Amino acid sequence: MAPASLPRHDRRAAQLLGLGVAAAIALAAVAAHGAWRAAERHRRAAEAAVHSQVTLLAAAIANSVQVQAWFAIRTLLKASHDAATAGPLPDLQRLVARAEREAIGPGFTLLAPTRAFTVSADGRWTTVGRPLDGATRTARQTLLAERIRRGAADGASWGPGVSGPGTTVAARFLYLVADAGEQATLLVAAPLDAQGRWHGFEVPLAQFQARILAGVARSYAVAVPGDSSATLRLRITSPAGEQLYQSDPPPAPPYLAEAHMGGSLAALVEVSLPPGAAERLVDGGLPTSPRAWILGGFLLLTLLILGIGVAAWRTWRLGRQQADFASSVTHELRTPLTQIQLFAETLQLDRARSPEARRGALEAIVRETRRLVQMLENVLAVSRVGRPSERLYFREERIDLLLQEVMAGFGPLLRQRGITPVVDAATPLPFPADGEALRRILINLVDNAIRHAPGGRAITVRAAREGDGLRLSVEDEGAGVPEGDLARLWRPFERGAATGGSGLGLAVVRRLVDLHGGAVRVERGAARGARFVVTLPRPAAGAAA
Repeated sequence: MAPASLPRHDRRAAQLLGLGVAAAIALAAVAAHGAWRAAERHRRAAEAAVHSQVTLLAAAIANSVQVQAWFAIRTLLKASHDAATAGPLPDLQRLVARAEREAIGPGFTLLAPTRAFTVSADGRWTTVGRPLDGATRTARQTLLAERIRRGAADGASWGPGVSGPGTTVAARFLYLVADAGEQATLLVAAPLDAQGRWHGFEVPLAQFQARILAGVARSYAVAVPGDSSATLRLRITSPAGEQLYQSDPPPAPPYLAEAHMGGSLAALVEVSLPPGAAERLVDGGLPTSPRAWILGGFLLLTLLILGIGVAAWRTWRLGRQQADFASSVTHELRTPLTQIQLFAETLQLDRARSPEARRGALEAIVRETRRLVQMLENVLAVSRVGRPSERLYFREERIDLLLQEVMAGFGPLLRQRGITPVVDAATPLPFPADGEALRRILINLVDNAIRHAPGGRAITVRAAREGDGLRLSVEDEGAGVPEGDLARLWRPFERGAATGGSGLGLAVVRRLVDLHGGAVRVERGAARGARFVVTLPRPAAGAAA
Protein backbone atom coordinates (compact mmCIF):
# COMPACT_ATOMS: atom_id res chain seq x y z
CA MET A 1 0.00 0.00 0.00
CA ALA A 2 1.30 3.44 -0.85
CA PRO A 3 2.24 5.56 2.21
CA ALA A 4 -0.11 8.34 1.08
CA SER A 5 -3.08 5.97 1.44
CA LEU A 6 -2.20 5.03 5.03
CA PRO A 7 -3.60 6.68 8.14
CA ARG A 8 -1.50 9.50 9.51
CA HIS A 9 0.11 7.50 12.34
CA ASP A 10 0.81 4.60 9.97
CA ARG A 11 2.28 6.95 7.37
CA ARG A 12 4.65 8.47 9.93
CA ALA A 13 5.79 5.02 11.07
CA ALA A 14 6.28 3.92 7.45
CA GLN A 15 8.39 7.01 6.73
CA LEU A 16 10.59 6.46 9.80
CA LEU A 17 11.04 2.79 8.99
CA GLY A 18 11.83 3.63 5.35
CA LEU A 19 14.47 6.14 6.46
CA GLY A 20 16.01 3.54 8.75
CA VAL A 21 16.13 0.92 6.00
CA ALA A 22 17.59 3.45 3.54
CA ALA A 23 20.25 4.48 6.07
CA ALA A 24 21.17 0.83 6.72
CA ILE A 25 21.47 0.12 2.99
CA ALA A 26 23.56 3.28 2.53
CA LEU A 27 25.92 2.16 5.32
CA ALA A 28 26.16 -1.28 3.70
CA ALA A 29 26.98 0.39 0.38
CA VAL A 30 29.70 2.52 2.01
CA ALA A 31 31.18 -0.58 3.69
CA ALA A 32 31.07 -2.53 0.41
CA HIS A 33 32.73 0.35 -1.45
CA GLY A 34 35.44 0.58 1.19
CA ALA A 35 36.08 -3.16 1.02
CA TRP A 36 36.16 -2.96 -2.77
CA ARG A 37 38.71 -0.12 -2.79
CA ALA A 38 40.89 -1.84 -0.19
CA ALA A 39 40.85 -5.10 -2.16
CA GLU A 40 41.63 -3.27 -5.41
CA ARG A 41 44.53 -1.40 -3.78
CA HIS A 42 45.85 -4.69 -2.46
CA ARG A 43 45.55 -6.30 -5.88
CA ARG A 44 47.19 -3.35 -7.65
CA ALA A 45 50.06 -3.40 -5.14
CA ALA A 46 50.55 -7.14 -5.72
CA GLU A 47 50.48 -6.69 -9.50
CA ALA A 48 52.92 -3.77 -9.25
CA ALA A 49 55.24 -5.99 -7.19
CA VAL A 50 55.06 -8.69 -9.87
CA HIS A 51 55.74 -6.14 -12.62
CA SER A 52 58.72 -4.85 -10.65
CA GLN A 53 60.11 -8.36 -10.31
CA VAL A 54 59.62 -9.01 -14.02
CA THR A 55 61.38 -5.72 -14.81
CA LEU A 56 64.28 -6.76 -12.56
CA LEU A 57 64.36 -10.16 -14.28
CA ALA A 58 64.49 -8.47 -17.69
CA ALA A 59 67.42 -6.31 -16.55
CA ALA A 60 69.16 -9.35 -15.05
CA ILE A 61 68.68 -11.36 -18.26
CA ALA A 62 69.98 -8.46 -20.37
CA ASN A 63 73.02 -8.23 -18.14
CA SER A 64 73.56 -12.01 -18.25
CA VAL A 65 73.35 -12.04 -22.05
CA GLN A 66 75.85 -9.20 -22.26
CA VAL A 67 78.25 -10.91 -19.86
CA GLN A 68 77.99 -14.35 -21.48
CA ALA A 69 78.21 -13.02 -25.04
CA TRP A 70 81.02 -10.61 -24.22
CA PHE A 71 83.25 -13.18 -22.61
CA ALA A 72 82.59 -15.76 -25.34
CA ILE A 73 83.34 -13.20 -28.08
CA ARG A 74 86.22 -11.63 -26.17
CA THR A 75 87.93 -15.04 -25.80
CA LEU A 76 87.87 -15.66 -29.56
CA LEU A 77 88.88 -12.07 -30.35
CA LYS A 78 91.85 -12.34 -27.99
CA ALA A 79 93.00 -15.53 -29.69
CA SER A 80 92.41 -14.04 -33.17
CA HIS A 81 94.26 -10.82 -32.22
CA ASP A 82 97.30 -12.65 -30.88
CA ALA A 83 97.44 -14.94 -33.89
CA ALA A 84 96.99 -12.13 -36.45
CA THR A 85 99.62 -9.98 -34.71
CA ALA A 86 102.18 -12.80 -34.74
CA GLY A 87 101.69 -13.70 -38.40
CA PRO A 88 99.20 -15.31 -40.77
CA LEU A 89 95.99 -16.64 -39.26
CA PRO A 90 96.23 -20.31 -38.25
CA ASP A 91 93.50 -22.81 -39.13
CA LEU A 92 90.31 -22.73 -37.08
CA GLN A 93 91.16 -25.75 -34.94
CA ARG A 94 94.33 -24.14 -33.66
CA LEU A 95 92.49 -20.85 -33.23
CA VAL A 96 89.82 -22.51 -31.08
CA ALA A 97 92.47 -24.40 -29.09
CA ARG A 98 94.20 -21.11 -28.43
CA ALA A 99 90.87 -19.57 -27.36
CA GLU A 100 90.31 -22.43 -24.91
CA ARG A 101 93.61 -21.57 -23.26
CA GLU A 102 92.52 -17.93 -23.05
CA ALA A 103 89.09 -18.77 -21.52
CA ILE A 104 88.49 -17.55 -17.98
CA GLY A 105 87.39 -21.01 -16.83
CA PRO A 106 86.91 -24.57 -18.07
CA GLY A 107 83.13 -24.42 -17.75
CA PHE A 108 82.69 -21.20 -19.64
CA THR A 109 80.70 -21.22 -22.90
CA LEU A 110 82.82 -21.22 -26.04
CA LEU A 111 81.76 -20.43 -29.59
CA ALA A 112 82.98 -22.40 -32.60
CA PRO A 113 83.55 -20.02 -35.57
CA THR A 114 83.11 -21.14 -39.15
CA ARG A 115 85.56 -18.52 -40.49
CA ALA A 116 88.21 -16.09 -39.28
CA PHE A 117 89.49 -13.15 -41.24
CA THR A 118 91.74 -10.10 -41.33
CA VAL A 119 91.14 -6.95 -43.36
CA SER A 120 94.02 -4.69 -44.41
CA ALA A 121 93.79 -0.93 -44.50
CA ASP A 122 93.31 -1.02 -48.29
CA GLY A 123 90.38 -3.51 -47.99
CA ARG A 124 92.19 -6.77 -48.82
CA TRP A 125 90.76 -9.81 -47.03
CA THR A 126 92.50 -12.88 -45.71
CA THR A 127 90.16 -15.70 -44.70
CA VAL A 128 90.55 -19.15 -43.09
CA GLY A 129 87.77 -21.69 -42.70
CA ARG A 130 84.79 -22.38 -44.91
CA PRO A 131 85.26 -20.62 -48.28
CA LEU A 132 82.91 -17.87 -49.47
CA ASP A 133 81.55 -17.44 -52.97
CA GLY A 134 82.26 -14.16 -54.71
CA ALA A 135 78.81 -12.58 -54.24
CA THR A 136 78.64 -13.42 -50.53
CA ARG A 137 82.21 -12.22 -50.02
CA THR A 138 81.44 -8.90 -51.71
CA ALA A 139 78.22 -8.43 -49.67
CA ARG A 140 80.09 -9.27 -46.45
CA GLN A 141 82.89 -6.83 -47.21
CA THR A 142 80.40 -4.06 -48.06
CA LEU A 143 78.44 -4.67 -44.86
CA LEU A 144 81.52 -4.66 -42.67
CA ALA A 145 83.05 -1.61 -44.36
CA GLU A 146 79.84 0.36 -43.93
CA ARG A 147 79.64 -0.56 -40.27
CA ILE A 148 83.29 0.33 -39.67
CA ARG A 149 82.88 3.67 -41.45
CA ARG A 150 79.69 4.53 -39.55
CA GLY A 151 81.29 3.63 -36.21
CA ALA A 152 84.38 5.67 -36.94
CA ALA A 153 82.28 8.67 -37.94
CA ASP A 154 80.16 8.78 -34.78
CA GLY A 155 83.00 7.80 -32.47
CA ALA A 156 80.96 4.97 -30.93
CA SER A 157 82.63 2.70 -28.43
CA TRP A 158 81.56 -0.81 -29.28
CA GLY A 159 82.98 -2.81 -26.45
CA PRO A 160 85.73 -3.33 -23.86
CA GLY A 161 89.38 -3.44 -24.83
CA VAL A 162 91.21 -6.52 -26.08
CA SER A 163 94.67 -6.77 -24.58
CA GLY A 164 97.45 -8.33 -26.60
CA PRO A 165 100.85 -9.51 -25.35
CA GLY A 166 102.56 -6.39 -24.15
CA THR A 167 100.13 -4.00 -25.84
CA THR A 168 96.55 -2.74 -25.68
CA VAL A 169 94.59 -2.47 -28.90
CA ALA A 170 91.62 -0.18 -29.61
CA ALA A 171 88.89 -0.80 -27.08
CA ARG A 172 86.24 -1.42 -29.69
CA PHE A 173 84.60 -4.37 -31.43
CA LEU A 174 81.33 -4.78 -33.34
CA TYR A 175 79.01 -7.57 -34.25
CA LEU A 176 76.19 -7.70 -36.77
CA VAL A 177 73.94 -10.28 -38.40
CA ALA A 178 74.70 -11.00 -42.06
CA ASP A 179 72.72 -13.19 -44.45
CA ALA A 180 75.15 -15.72 -45.91
CA GLY A 181 72.56 -17.31 -48.15
CA GLU A 182 72.67 -20.61 -46.30
CA GLN A 183 72.15 -19.34 -42.77
CA ALA A 184 72.17 -16.19 -40.70
CA THR A 185 75.66 -15.44 -39.41
CA LEU A 186 76.96 -13.38 -36.52
CA LEU A 187 79.86 -11.28 -37.80
CA VAL A 188 82.30 -10.03 -35.13
CA ALA A 189 85.23 -7.65 -35.82
CA ALA A 190 87.69 -5.51 -33.90
CA PRO A 191 90.64 -3.21 -34.79
CA LEU A 192 93.93 -5.11 -35.10
CA ASP A 193 96.44 -2.27 -34.96
CA ALA A 194 96.94 1.44 -35.49
CA GLN A 195 97.52 0.96 -39.25
CA GLY A 196 93.77 0.44 -39.81
CA ARG A 197 93.77 -3.32 -40.04
CA TRP A 198 90.83 -5.32 -38.64
CA HIS A 199 90.34 -8.91 -37.63
CA GLY A 200 87.35 -11.01 -36.65
CA PHE A 201 85.38 -14.19 -37.11
CA GLU A 202 81.94 -15.52 -38.08
CA VAL A 203 79.64 -17.68 -35.93
CA PRO A 204 76.32 -19.14 -37.11
CA LEU A 205 73.50 -17.25 -35.46
CA ALA A 206 71.79 -20.54 -34.54
CA GLN A 207 74.91 -21.52 -32.54
CA PHE A 208 74.96 -18.16 -30.78
CA GLN A 209 71.28 -18.53 -29.95
CA ALA A 210 71.59 -22.09 -28.65
CA ARG A 211 74.76 -21.63 -26.58
CA ILE A 212 74.37 -18.11 -25.26
CA LEU A 213 70.79 -16.86 -25.49
CA ALA A 214 68.93 -20.12 -24.84
CA GLY A 215 71.39 -20.98 -22.10
CA VAL A 216 70.64 -17.71 -20.33
CA ALA A 217 66.89 -18.28 -20.76
CA ARG A 218 67.17 -21.79 -19.26
CA SER A 219 69.10 -20.46 -16.31
CA TYR A 220 66.10 -18.34 -15.31
CA ALA A 221 63.64 -21.16 -14.65
CA VAL A 222 60.53 -20.22 -12.68
CA ALA A 223 58.82 -22.71 -10.37
CA VAL A 224 55.33 -23.32 -11.71
CA PRO A 225 53.01 -25.93 -10.12
CA GLY A 226 52.76 -28.94 -12.43
CA ASP A 227 55.60 -27.74 -14.71
CA SER A 228 59.05 -27.87 -13.16
CA SER A 229 60.77 -26.94 -16.44
CA ALA A 230 58.86 -23.72 -17.12
CA THR A 231 61.12 -20.84 -18.11
CA LEU A 232 60.58 -17.18 -18.64
CA ARG A 233 59.25 -16.23 -22.04
CA LEU A 234 62.00 -14.31 -23.81
CA ARG A 235 62.52 -12.34 -27.01
CA ILE A 236 65.76 -10.52 -28.02
CA THR A 237 65.70 -8.12 -30.98
CA SER A 238 68.56 -6.19 -32.57
CA PRO A 239 68.33 -2.40 -33.10
CA ALA A 240 67.65 -3.08 -36.79
CA GLY A 241 64.59 -5.14 -35.84
CA GLU A 242 66.24 -8.54 -36.51
CA GLN A 243 64.98 -11.21 -34.13
CA LEU A 244 68.02 -12.76 -32.45
CA TYR A 245 66.05 -15.10 -30.18
CA GLN A 246 62.45 -15.95 -29.29
CA SER A 247 61.14 -18.58 -26.92
CA ASP A 248 58.17 -20.80 -27.69
CA PRO A 249 55.65 -19.46 -26.77
CA PRO A 250 56.79 -15.83 -27.13
CA PRO A 251 56.42 -13.16 -24.43
CA ALA A 252 52.87 -11.90 -23.87
CA PRO A 253 50.95 -9.69 -21.41
CA PRO A 254 49.90 -9.17 -18.71
CA TYR A 255 53.26 -9.45 -16.95
CA LEU A 256 55.58 -8.19 -19.68
CA ALA A 257 58.73 -6.07 -19.21
CA GLU A 258 61.68 -5.04 -21.35
CA ALA A 259 65.28 -3.97 -20.90
CA HIS A 260 67.85 -2.51 -23.30
CA MET A 261 71.37 -3.78 -23.81
CA GLY A 262 73.81 -1.07 -24.84
CA GLY A 263 77.24 -0.91 -26.33
CA SER A 264 78.39 -3.38 -28.98
CA LEU A 265 75.66 -5.86 -28.02
CA ALA A 266 72.83 -3.35 -28.39
CA ALA A 267 69.49 -5.21 -28.32
CA LEU A 268 66.00 -5.11 -26.81
CA VAL A 269 65.19 -7.83 -24.27
CA GLU A 270 61.49 -8.61 -23.68
CA VAL A 271 60.50 -10.91 -20.82
CA SER A 272 57.14 -12.21 -19.55
CA LEU A 273 56.10 -14.79 -17.00
CA PRO A 274 54.70 -18.19 -17.95
CA PRO A 275 51.11 -18.89 -16.80
CA GLY A 276 50.94 -19.57 -13.08
CA ALA A 277 54.35 -18.09 -12.30
CA ALA A 278 52.94 -14.82 -10.94
CA GLU A 279 51.24 -16.79 -8.17
CA ARG A 280 54.66 -18.02 -7.03
CA LEU A 281 56.24 -14.57 -6.96
CA VAL A 282 53.79 -13.14 -4.41
CA ASP A 283 53.60 -14.53 -0.90
CA GLY A 284 50.19 -16.15 -0.64
CA GLY A 285 49.51 -15.80 -4.37
CA LEU A 286 47.92 -13.00 -6.32
CA PRO A 287 44.67 -11.81 -4.73
CA THR A 288 41.67 -12.61 -6.88
CA SER A 289 39.14 -9.97 -7.84
CA PRO A 290 36.64 -9.56 -4.98
CA ARG A 291 33.95 -8.08 -7.24
CA ALA A 292 31.61 -11.08 -7.17
CA TRP A 293 31.98 -11.64 -3.43
CA ILE A 294 31.51 -8.00 -2.47
CA LEU A 295 28.59 -7.51 -4.85
CA GLY A 296 26.97 -10.74 -3.70
CA GLY A 297 27.50 -9.84 -0.04
CA PHE A 298 26.05 -6.37 -0.58
CA LEU A 299 23.00 -7.77 -2.37
CA LEU A 300 22.45 -10.38 0.36
CA LEU A 301 22.85 -7.75 3.06
CA THR A 302 20.46 -5.44 1.21
CA LEU A 303 17.90 -8.23 0.92
CA LEU A 304 18.37 -9.01 4.61
CA ILE A 305 17.85 -5.36 5.56
CA LEU A 306 14.79 -5.13 3.34
CA GLY A 307 13.45 -8.37 4.79
CA ILE A 308 13.97 -7.10 8.33
CA GLY A 309 12.31 -3.81 7.35
CA VAL A 310 9.32 -5.57 5.82
CA ALA A 311 9.04 -7.89 8.82
CA ALA A 312 9.25 -4.93 11.21
CA TRP A 313 6.61 -3.05 9.22
CA ARG A 314 4.30 -6.05 9.14
CA THR A 315 4.80 -6.64 12.84
CA TRP A 316 4.02 -3.01 13.59
CA ARG A 317 1.02 -3.06 11.27
CA LEU A 318 -0.20 -6.32 12.78
CA GLY A 319 0.08 -4.81 16.23
CA ARG A 320 -1.89 -1.78 15.09
CA GLN A 321 -4.47 -3.96 13.37
CA GLN A 322 -4.84 -6.16 16.41
CA ALA A 323 -5.29 -3.10 18.59
CA ASP A 324 -7.90 -1.76 16.16
CA PHE A 325 -9.45 -5.23 16.02
CA ALA A 326 -9.72 -5.42 19.79
CA SER A 327 -11.34 -2.00 19.85
CA SER A 328 -13.66 -2.92 16.98
CA VAL A 329 -14.61 -6.31 18.42
CA THR A 330 -15.28 -4.75 21.78
CA HIS A 331 -17.65 -2.32 20.11
CA GLU A 332 -19.18 -5.05 17.95
CA LEU A 333 -19.71 -7.31 20.96
CA ARG A 334 -21.15 -4.51 23.06
CA THR A 335 -23.89 -3.79 20.51
CA PRO A 336 -25.46 -7.30 20.33
CA LEU A 337 -24.95 -7.87 24.05
CA THR A 338 -26.69 -4.60 24.80
CA GLN A 339 -29.55 -5.60 22.48
CA ILE A 340 -29.80 -9.03 24.07
CA GLN A 341 -29.79 -7.50 27.55
CA LEU A 342 -32.39 -4.90 26.57
CA PHE A 343 -34.87 -7.36 25.07
CA ALA A 344 -34.26 -9.95 27.80
CA GLU A 345 -35.07 -7.32 30.47
CA THR A 346 -38.13 -6.34 28.45
CA LEU A 347 -39.37 -9.91 28.63
CA GLN A 348 -38.29 -10.30 32.25
CA LEU A 349 -40.14 -7.19 33.36
CA ASP A 350 -43.15 -8.18 31.26
CA ARG A 351 -43.05 -4.94 29.31
CA ALA A 352 -43.92 -6.71 26.05
CA ARG A 353 -47.68 -6.91 26.53
CA SER A 354 -48.75 -8.30 23.18
CA PRO A 355 -47.70 -11.58 21.56
CA GLU A 356 -46.26 -9.65 18.61
CA ALA A 357 -44.03 -7.60 20.93
CA ARG A 358 -42.79 -10.68 22.76
CA ARG A 359 -42.11 -12.44 19.43
CA GLY A 360 -40.17 -9.40 18.19
CA ALA A 361 -38.10 -9.33 21.37
CA LEU A 362 -37.28 -13.03 21.03
CA GLU A 363 -36.35 -12.56 17.35
CA ALA A 364 -34.01 -9.73 18.32
CA ILE A 365 -32.38 -11.89 21.00
CA VAL A 366 -31.93 -14.77 18.53
CA ARG A 367 -30.62 -12.42 15.83
CA GLU A 368 -28.05 -10.78 18.08
CA THR A 369 -27.01 -14.13 19.53
CA ARG A 370 -26.32 -15.39 16.01
CA ARG A 371 -24.22 -12.30 15.37
CA LEU A 372 -22.18 -13.05 18.48
CA VAL A 373 -21.73 -16.69 17.46
CA GLN A 374 -20.68 -15.65 13.96
CA MET A 375 -18.12 -13.17 15.28
CA LEU A 376 -16.68 -15.76 17.69
CA GLU A 377 -16.48 -18.38 14.92
CA ASN A 378 -14.57 -15.92 12.72
CA VAL A 379 -12.12 -15.17 15.51
CA LEU A 380 -11.59 -18.88 16.13
CA ALA A 381 -11.21 -19.54 12.40
CA VAL A 382 -8.46 -16.93 12.09
CA SER A 383 -6.65 -18.30 15.16
CA ARG A 384 -6.68 -21.84 13.66
CA VAL A 385 -5.11 -20.83 10.28
CA GLY A 386 -2.19 -23.11 9.41
CA ARG A 387 -2.81 -25.66 12.17
CA PRO A 388 -2.66 -29.35 11.21
CA SER A 389 -6.06 -29.92 12.81
CA GLU A 390 -7.71 -27.57 10.31
CA ARG A 391 -9.52 -30.12 8.11
CA LEU A 392 -12.66 -30.30 6.02
CA TYR A 393 -15.03 -33.24 5.82
CA PHE A 394 -16.97 -33.65 2.60
CA ARG A 395 -20.45 -35.07 2.19
CA GLU A 396 -23.33 -34.55 -0.17
CA GLU A 397 -25.09 -31.23 0.62
CA ARG A 398 -28.23 -29.65 -0.80
CA ILE A 399 -26.82 -26.29 -1.84
CA ASP A 400 -30.27 -24.85 -2.63
CA LEU A 401 -31.51 -25.65 0.90
CA LEU A 402 -28.29 -24.26 2.41
CA LEU A 403 -28.82 -20.92 0.63
CA GLN A 404 -32.43 -20.79 1.86
CA GLU A 405 -31.31 -21.55 5.41
CA VAL A 406 -28.62 -18.86 5.46
CA MET A 407 -30.90 -16.17 4.03
CA ALA A 408 -33.66 -17.16 6.49
CA GLY A 409 -31.22 -16.66 9.35
CA PHE A 410 -30.65 -13.08 8.18
CA GLY A 411 -34.40 -12.50 7.73
CA PRO A 412 -34.93 -10.23 10.76
CA LEU A 413 -31.89 -8.10 9.94
CA LEU A 414 -32.92 -7.84 6.29
CA ARG A 415 -36.43 -6.78 7.23
CA GLN A 416 -35.07 -4.25 9.72
CA ARG A 417 -32.94 -2.62 7.01
CA GLY A 418 -35.52 -2.91 4.25
CA ILE A 419 -33.34 -5.15 2.05
CA THR A 420 -34.94 -7.67 -0.28
CA PRO A 421 -33.30 -11.14 -0.34
CA VAL A 422 -33.13 -12.95 -3.68
CA VAL A 423 -32.15 -16.63 -3.88
CA ASP A 424 -31.43 -18.04 -7.35
CA ALA A 425 -30.56 -21.73 -7.38
CA ALA A 426 -31.74 -24.88 -9.11
CA THR A 427 -33.85 -27.23 -7.01
CA PRO A 428 -32.46 -29.65 -6.03
CA LEU A 429 -28.73 -28.79 -6.27
CA PRO A 430 -26.64 -31.49 -4.55
CA PHE A 431 -22.85 -31.06 -4.28
CA PRO A 432 -20.15 -32.74 -2.13
CA ALA A 433 -18.75 -30.15 0.30
CA ASP A 434 -18.08 -29.44 3.96
CA GLY A 435 -21.51 -28.11 4.90
CA GLU A 436 -20.35 -26.19 7.98
CA ALA A 437 -17.50 -24.50 6.09
CA LEU A 438 -19.80 -23.66 3.17
CA ARG A 439 -22.37 -22.19 5.59
CA ARG A 440 -19.70 -19.96 7.14
CA ILE A 441 -18.57 -18.83 3.66
CA LEU A 442 -22.12 -17.79 2.76
CA ILE A 443 -22.84 -16.18 6.15
CA ASN A 444 -19.72 -14.02 5.94
CA LEU A 445 -20.41 -12.98 2.34
CA VAL A 446 -24.07 -12.15 3.07
CA ASP A 447 -23.12 -10.27 6.25
CA ASN A 448 -20.55 -8.28 4.24
CA ALA A 449 -23.18 -7.51 1.57
CA ILE A 450 -25.73 -6.35 4.18
CA ARG A 451 -23.24 -3.83 5.61
CA HIS A 452 -22.73 -2.37 2.12
CA ALA A 453 -26.25 -2.60 0.67
CA PRO A 454 -28.40 0.53 1.08
CA GLY A 455 -31.97 0.21 2.30
CA GLY A 456 -34.63 -0.51 -0.26
CA ARG A 457 -32.28 -2.51 -2.45
CA ALA A 458 -31.72 -6.24 -2.92
CA ILE A 459 -29.06 -8.84 -2.11
CA THR A 460 -28.90 -11.70 -4.60
CA VAL A 461 -27.44 -15.11 -3.76
CA ARG A 462 -26.91 -17.53 -6.64
CA ALA A 463 -25.70 -21.10 -6.96
CA ALA A 464 -25.12 -23.05 -10.15
CA ARG A 465 -22.98 -25.83 -11.52
CA GLU A 466 -19.82 -24.85 -13.42
CA GLY A 467 -18.53 -27.91 -15.18
CA ASP A 468 -17.97 -30.52 -12.48
CA GLY A 469 -17.69 -27.81 -9.84
CA LEU A 470 -19.92 -25.30 -8.10
CA ARG A 471 -20.25 -21.55 -8.55
CA LEU A 472 -21.63 -19.37 -5.74
CA SER A 473 -22.11 -15.60 -5.88
CA VAL A 474 -23.36 -12.95 -3.46
CA GLU A 475 -24.19 -9.60 -5.05
CA ASP A 476 -25.22 -6.31 -3.44
CA GLU A 477 -26.34 -3.00 -4.91
CA GLY A 478 -24.01 -0.79 -2.92
CA ALA A 479 -21.12 1.42 -3.97
CA GLY A 480 -18.79 -1.43 -4.96
CA VAL A 481 -15.21 -2.05 -3.83
CA PRO A 482 -12.71 0.81 -4.38
CA GLU A 483 -9.64 -0.08 -6.45
CA GLY A 484 -7.36 0.80 -3.55
CA ASP A 485 -9.01 -1.84 -1.31
CA LEU A 486 -8.75 -4.80 -3.71
CA ALA A 487 -5.18 -5.78 -2.79
CA ARG A 488 -5.83 -5.86 0.98
CA LEU A 489 -9.45 -6.97 0.93
CA TRP A 490 -8.69 -10.56 1.96
CA ARG A 491 -6.18 -9.84 4.74
CA PRO A 492 -7.20 -10.25 8.41
CA PHE A 493 -8.19 -7.09 10.32
CA GLU A 494 -8.58 -5.10 7.08
CA ARG A 495 -11.97 -3.43 6.76
CA GLY A 496 -11.39 -1.24 3.71
CA ALA A 497 -14.00 1.47 3.38
CA ALA A 498 -16.57 -0.52 5.36
CA THR A 499 -18.18 0.79 8.48
CA GLY A 500 -18.36 -1.64 11.38
CA GLY A 501 -17.29 -5.25 11.33
CA SER A 502 -14.18 -6.92 12.67
CA GLY A 503 -12.26 -7.23 9.39
CA LEU A 504 -12.17 -11.04 9.68
CA GLY A 505 -15.09 -12.21 7.54
CA LEU A 506 -13.47 -12.08 4.10
CA ALA A 507 -10.18 -13.49 5.44
CA VAL A 508 -12.14 -16.48 6.77
CA VAL A 509 -13.89 -16.84 3.38
CA ARG A 510 -10.55 -16.86 1.54
CA ARG A 511 -9.09 -19.47 3.89
CA LEU A 512 -12.08 -21.82 3.67
CA VAL A 513 -12.23 -21.53 -0.12
CA ASP A 514 -8.50 -22.34 -0.32
CA LEU A 515 -9.07 -25.45 1.81
CA HIS A 516 -11.69 -26.54 -0.72
CA GLY A 517 -9.13 -26.03 -3.51
CA GLY A 518 -11.29 -23.30 -5.04
CA ALA A 519 -11.00 -19.61 -5.84
CA VAL A 520 -12.78 -16.45 -4.79
CA ARG A 521 -12.83 -13.09 -6.54
CA VAL A 522 -14.72 -9.82 -6.47
CA GLU A 523 -16.12 -8.13 -9.56
CA ARG A 524 -18.49 -5.32 -10.46
CA GLY A 525 -22.16 -6.23 -10.01
CA ALA A 526 -24.98 -5.68 -12.50
CA ALA A 527 -26.35 -2.75 -10.46
CA ARG A 528 -23.00 -1.01 -9.72
CA GLY A 529 -22.43 -2.92 -6.48
CA ALA A 530 -19.97 -5.72 -5.75
CA ARG A 531 -20.34 -9.38 -6.67
CA PHE A 532 -18.28 -11.93 -4.73
CA VAL A 533 -17.86 -15.13 -6.73
CA VAL A 534 -16.72 -18.46 -5.23
CA THR A 535 -15.84 -21.43 -7.46
CA LEU A 536 -15.32 -24.85 -5.87
CA PRO A 537 -14.03 -27.96 -7.70
CA ARG A 538 -15.61 -31.37 -7.13
CA PRO A 539 -13.48 -33.16 -4.53
CA ALA A 540 -12.02 -36.58 -5.14
CA ALA A 541 -13.96 -39.55 -3.81
CA GLY A 542 -13.49 -39.89 -0.04
CA ALA A 543 -11.38 -36.70 0.09
CA ALA A 544 -10.77 -34.98 3.40
CA ALA A 545 -8.54 -31.94 3.58
